[in-house]
Amino acid sequence: MAQHHTDYATLMRARGFRATPQRQLILEALGAG
Repeated sequence: MAQHHTDYATLMRARGFRATPQRQLILEALGAG
């Protein structure tokens, strides 16, 4: 895992999850952390 940044929203969508606006904010916060 050489990449430090992971696009969680894309991963979630790829796995069949629906990214809601609220969840998107959480994912961005996780990605920023």
